[in-house]
Amino acid sequence: MSEALDFIHDELIYLWGQLWDAYQSFLGTTWRGEYRKPWHAGGDQWSGRCDGLGKRITAATALVGPVSCHDISMTALVDGWFVWVNERLGIENPDLPDEELLERCRQYVADQQAMT
Repeated sequence: MSEALDFIHDELIYLWGQLWDAYQSFLGTTWRGEYRKPWHAGGDQWSGRCDGLGKRITAATALVGPVSCHDISMTALVDGWFVWVNERLGIENPDLPDEELLERCRQYVADQQAMT
Protein backbone atom coordinates (compact mmCIF):
# COMPACT_ATOMS: atom_id res chain seq x y z
CA MET A 1 0.00 0.00 0.00
CA SER A 2 1.20 3.51 -0.69
CA GLU A 3 1.61 6.02 2.14
CA ALA A 4 -1.63 7.73 1.14
CA LEU A 5 -3.58 4.46 1.20
CA ASP A 6 -1.97 3.52 4.52
CA PHE A 7 -3.12 6.84 5.92
CA ILE A 8 -6.67 6.32 4.63
CA HIS A 9 -6.74 2.81 6.11
CA ASP A 10 -5.61 4.12 9.50
CA GLU A 11 -8.19 6.89 9.31
CA LEU A 12 -10.87 4.31 8.47
CA ILE A 13 -10.07 2.41 11.67
CA TYR A 14 -10.28 5.67 13.61
CA LEU A 15 -13.63 6.53 11.98
CA TRP A 16 -15.11 3.20 13.07
CA GLY A 17 -14.12 4.02 16.65
CA GLN A 18 -15.66 7.46 16.32
CA LEU A 19 -18.86 5.96 14.94
CA TRP A 20 -19.09 3.54 17.88
CA ASP A 21 -18.69 6.47 20.31
CA ALA A 22 -21.22 8.59 18.42
CA TYR A 23 -23.76 5.79 18.42
CA GLN A 24 -23.31 5.17 22.14
CA SER A 25 -23.80 8.89 22.74
CA PHE A 26 -26.92 8.85 20.56
CA LEU A 27 -28.42 6.08 22.69
CA GLY A 28 -28.24 8.31 25.76
CA THR A 29 -31.29 10.23 26.85
CA THR A 30 -33.14 12.63 24.60
CA TRP A 31 -33.94 16.17 25.71
CA ARG A 32 -37.16 14.73 27.15
CA GLY A 33 -35.25 12.23 29.31
CA GLU A 34 -36.17 9.23 27.16
CA TYR A 35 -33.74 6.59 26.05
CA ARG A 36 -33.49 5.69 22.39
CA LYS A 37 -34.01 2.09 21.33
CA PRO A 38 -30.75 0.40 20.24
CA TRP A 39 -30.45 -1.44 16.94
CA HIS A 40 -30.77 -4.91 18.49
CA ALA A 41 -34.06 -3.91 20.16
CA GLY A 42 -35.59 -2.81 16.87
CA GLY A 43 -34.26 0.74 16.79
CA ASP A 44 -33.33 1.85 13.31
CA GLN A 45 -32.29 5.46 13.90
CA TRP A 46 -29.01 7.15 14.56
CA SER A 47 -27.81 10.73 14.79
CA GLY A 48 -26.67 13.15 12.14
CA ARG A 49 -23.16 12.74 13.51
CA CYS A 50 -23.43 8.97 12.96
CA ASP A 51 -24.71 9.58 9.45
CA GLY A 52 -21.78 11.84 8.61
CA LEU A 53 -19.26 9.36 9.98
CA GLY A 54 -21.01 6.55 8.09
CA LYS A 55 -20.63 8.47 4.83
CA ARG A 56 -16.93 9.00 5.51
CA ILE A 57 -16.51 5.29 6.32
CA THR A 58 -18.27 4.32 3.09
CA ALA A 59 -16.07 6.67 1.05
CA ALA A 60 -12.83 5.46 2.67
CA THR A 61 -13.90 1.83 2.31
CA ALA A 62 -14.36 2.38 -1.43
CA LEU A 63 -10.71 3.45 -1.59
CA VAL A 64 -8.98 0.87 0.62
CA GLY A 65 -11.50 -1.91 1.21
CA PRO A 66 -13.33 -2.92 4.35
CA VAL A 67 -11.69 -2.61 7.72
CA SER A 68 -10.72 -5.83 9.48
CA CYS A 69 -12.95 -6.97 12.31
CA HIS A 70 -9.71 -7.29 14.31
CA ASP A 71 -9.51 -3.47 14.30
CA ILE A 72 -12.98 -3.03 15.83
CA SER A 73 -13.70 -2.85 19.56
CA MET A 74 -14.74 -6.14 21.10
CA THR A 75 -17.96 -4.73 22.49
CA ALA A 76 -19.00 -3.61 18.99
CA LEU A 77 -18.34 -7.13 17.70
CA VAL A 78 -19.97 -9.01 20.57
CA ASP A 79 -23.41 -7.44 20.30
CA GLY A 80 -23.52 -7.54 16.49
CA TRP A 81 -23.35 -3.77 16.02
CA PHE A 82 -20.47 -4.05 13.53
CA VAL A 83 -22.48 -6.39 11.30
CA TRP A 84 -25.55 -4.13 11.53
CA VAL A 85 -23.58 -1.01 10.55
CA ASN A 86 -21.93 -2.73 7.59
CA GLU A 87 -25.39 -3.72 6.35
CA ARG A 88 -26.77 -0.23 7.00
CA LEU A 89 -23.91 1.39 5.08
CA GLY A 90 -24.11 -1.12 2.23
CA ILE A 91 -20.49 -2.18 2.61
CA GLU A 92 -19.98 -5.24 0.46
CA ASN A 93 -17.91 -8.20 1.66
CA PRO A 94 -17.01 -6.82 5.09
CA ASP A 95 -14.45 -8.70 7.16
CA LEU A 96 -16.80 -10.17 9.76
CA PRO A 97 -15.71 -12.18 12.79
CA ASP A 98 -16.17 -15.93 12.78
CA GLU A 99 -17.91 -17.69 15.66
CA GLU A 100 -14.64 -18.65 17.36
CA LEU A 101 -13.46 -15.03 17.47
CA LEU A 102 -16.88 -13.88 18.69
CA GLU A 103 -16.81 -16.42 21.51
CA ARG A 104 -13.34 -15.29 22.59
CA CYS A 105 -14.54 -11.66 22.53
CA ARG A 106 -17.66 -12.53 24.53
CA GLN A 107 -15.55 -14.26 27.16
CA TYR A 108 -13.10 -11.35 27.38
CA VAL A 109 -15.87 -8.76 27.69
CA ALA A 110 -17.63 -10.87 30.35
CA ASP A 111 -14.37 -11.24 32.28
CA GLN A 112 -13.73 -7.49 32.14
CA GLN A 113 -17.26 -6.70 33.32
CA ALA A 114 -16.90 -9.17 36.20
CA MET A 115 -13.75 -7.35 37.36
CA THR A 116 -15.50 -3.99 37.65
